[in-house]
Amino acid sequence: MGEDNQLKIRNPILKTDSVIKSDVNANTDNFNYGIAVLRIWMCFEVVLYHFKSWNGASIQDLAWPFRMLMRYGKIAVPVFMLTSFIFTDMSKLSMDNKKIKKRFLRLLVPHFFWAFSYYLIYKLLDIWKGLSLEKGISDLLWQLALGHSLNQTEWFQIDLIILTIVFIVLFKIFKKHAIFVTWLMGYLALYLQYSGKNGALFDNVVWKEGFNAGYVTYPIGRIMEMLPFAVIGILICHYEILDKIKKHRCAVIVISILSLCFLFNMDVFSSVERQYDYSGCYYILAGTISVILFCLVPLEVLPTFIKKIIMFFSQFSLSVYFGQRLIATLIYNTCLNAWFKMRPGSIHDCIIIYICCVIIAWCISLIPSKYIRMAVK
Repeated sequence: MGEDNQLKIRNPILKTDSVIKSDVNANTDNFNYGIAVLRIWMCFEVVLYHFKSWNGASIQDLAWPFRMLMRYGKIAVPVFMLTSFIFTDMSKLSMDNKKIKKRFLRLLVPHFFWAFSYYLIYKLLDIWKGLSLEKGISDLLWQLALGHSLNQTEWFQIDLIILTIVFIVLFKIFKKHAIFVTWLMGYLALYLQYSGKNGALFDNVVWKEGFNAGYVTYPIGRIMEMLPFAVIGILICHYEILDKIKKHRCAVIVISILSLCFLFNMDVFSSVERQYDYSGCYYILAGTISVILFCLVPLEVLPTFIKKIIMFFSQFSLSVYFGQRLIATLIYNTCLNAWFKMRPGSIHDCIIIYICCVIIAWCISLIPSKYIRMAVK
């Protein structure tokens, strides 16, 4: 998730590149705290989306704060895909083999680390508790290949890897015309979404008995769903939109807030039939506006200790996203369930799962290995 799976940010306010270091005492001058806060919030939204039960309530039945939590549960993934490309200059990346290698290390190391972690821990739980969390080495192989067997959430990483390869190749081949082709790809993706063709190709596919076709169709089918977010991110970076709008920061912040209120309260976009969760212009606009809004909010004025807290939690966003299902499974199937007084479907449980993910990731990051740290940050 994100540039090289770290929060690598081209700060639109300072026009510099910065990376979240493992040391929270690192230079904070070039750190975009708005994007960091957004990523922390979106990671918690992912946990809520998977583990919070709204008991069948519609969004109109909820109090305002819970409406926001429910709405953003389906905007989190678009935000992650957008930020993965908004702060990556593809024209420069495609011509720099060292940067390409570094990016793919950041994408592949966490993927392999979490795939093996899920398999080994599920195997131990199966032996210890008599569960059936994994179905043998084939589950591990499918997880490594397409990211949707042991940990279904990891389809995002597979799609991010595929889209990164696609755009690096595109920019290498087309060079000056790459942006034009990028525009065309965005229109193609929207056409396939709204025409229902993408859903028709990958929805309700049945293969041989006993094989879960979703292992293949789910991550592949969602590429066309994620493509518009990647395109928007690349275009924002290419046209330096964030640098240009910073001159009108206050006005853009107000317009962004009003635009989100309009989107959330007015049904102005037709629904997309036979698709996955994030198809259509609603999610493109909501995700893009949210990223722009948080990027411009001047959180650098916060007290130093609060900024250090933000830096600490944001660096483990990757681990929360990847590790949430594993940590939840461990808690619910061991004595930790009683210790934490878990109540399935509650916000209490979501907070516990989130905090445990961060604590465990921090402990793992203390291991003196750059690849281990790369896997959890």
